[in-house]
Amino acid sequence: ICIPTGHSVMPVESDAAVLGRLASIRDILNGLMISDEVPNDSHVYNELQSAYTLTFVPNQGGPSFSSQH
Repeated sequence: ICIPTGHSVMPVESDAAVLGRLASIRDILNGLMISDEVPNDSHVYNELQSAYTLTFVPNQGGPSFSSQH
């Protein structure tokens, strides 16, 4: 593959690094969902919840939806 000058290839991250990023993203999404600024019945909340679900990695622990108000 020819890569034009000035462009770099993203290094492949280890599984642990990817899982760490997902955990961080998941924590941010959870923080947004439990904040009082996003109503639970809003479209934004539903999108956050979908993204939160997509970032779930089995055996990583973390908060569950049942702990929310």
